[in-house]
Amino acid sequence: MYIRNNIIYLSFSSNNRRIRKSTGLVANEENLLYVKQNLKKLEEKILFKDKKDNNSSLFIYAQDFLLSQNMLNKDSTKKIVANLFKNHIFPFIKNCKIRHINRDFCKNFLIYLNNKNICFKTKTHIYTHFKALILSVIDDELVDNFSLPKLKNNNIELSKIKALPLNKVKEILDKSPHFYKQVFALCIFTGIRNGELIALKWSDVCFKSETLIISKNIVFGKLSSTKNKKTRIIHLLKPALNALKTLYKEYKFHDEWIFVTKYKKAYTRADCFSKKWNDILKSIGIYNFTFYQTRHIYATLLLNKVPNSLEFISNQLGHSKMTTTLKYYISYLEDKEKITKIKKYFEKI
Repeated sequence: MYIRNNIIYLSFSSNNRRIRKSTGLVANEENLLYVKQNLKKLEEKILFKDKKDNNSSLFIYAQDFLLSQNMLNKDSTKKIVANLFKNHIFPFIKNCKIRHINRDFCKNFLIYLNNKNICFKTKTHIYTHFKALILSVIDDELVDNFSLPKLKNNNIELSKIKALPLNKVKEILDKSPHFYKQVFALCIFTGIRNGELIALKWSDVCFKSETLIISKNIVFGKLSSTKNKKTRIIHLLKPALNALKTLYKEYKFHDEWIFVTKYKKAYTRADCFSKKWNDILKSIGIYNFTFYQTRHIYATLLLNKVPNSLEFISNQLGHSKMTTTLKYYISYLEDKEKITKIKKYFEKI
């Protein structure tokens, strides 16, 4: 074992020839210990790859692949990934040989995956790990290179977009503690994304023009641009404007950031308000409606009450194309009498 460019390499003899191969592992204390403890297995794996035997079991290859991939993961992540392989990938590849792998093989896996009664997000997660496995086989030159098919969400039903009626929105706000009432009202009546919410600064608010500038996003603790890389201006509806005024008067704990932790630092997790949101919804009998879905409330309320407002709503939500808004919310468009002023309807809330 030796180190080159901060990567751990193995050097050993087999059948009277010297083999020097990279483990692909960064040379830190944890990886060095792992290599020392699993030296024989790693050498066998290198020999297995070196043989380029595409008649070998894909199932055995996948088990080794899972072991190496999971090595640097947290224990909780290891369990999640292991269960994905156990329940969804291993059953499909159990009796397959490496030589069976081609584009059609991957298409069949997608058919198998799409027949499962699981959400698209979980399917995406599974297919990500499946692709990593196939790419590893290709990188080891056990099969010829080919382009992998894409997983498409062909089962989107517009009616499945979750939204809440106005009476339920009022009930949620009435049940919420005063501070959280302002947070939830701001989200519900602006359609702001969770990461954009915690990235808000007081300099983004203009009480005079009743607008809110959305130019930043916080993802995994890092400040970045918005999802579509564009700055947008939200025209504040009365409930959102009142919420910001209350936050400024009663809950301004920082000169720069609107929302801060008890240590007066900016939040780093976009789900920081999710637990309180979920608890309040459960108390009034609403389940499986995430904090992120407050965006749907905003969009559907406007579409129901304000006809011909699709372009306005698309801009407010920060969609890069109006077709994105149409795709998800067209089922909420109703033929009602036109209301000329959007804000007028919300004055009473």
